[in-house]
Amino acid sequence: MAKPYKTQYCCSLEDIGEIGVEQEYKDVIEELNELTVKDRQIIHLYYYEDIALEKIAEILGISEPAARKRLSRARKQLEIKMRENGYGTTDV
Repeated sequence: MAKPYKTQYCCSLEDIGEIGVEQEYKDVIEELNELTVKDRQIIHLYYYEDIALEKIAEILGISEPAARKRLSRARKQLEIKMRENGYGTTDV
């Protein structure tokens, strides 16, 4: 059986401040940290650790379709949170 992968936060806001990253990036990290643990886990594994969905499914002990759906839901939740804070609402 695969070990459960646990992460509290995607990364530390203090680390970002030291690097001098733009405010928008800080806002994304803040919103990521507001997601549920399951949502943060899958986003962290997929985007920050660059792990394929097949391997993520194995790590989390779920099927690959379940991992794909969980990632889709996590992306949607992040999008909702970002829109609530004014991102992605400008007309082109």
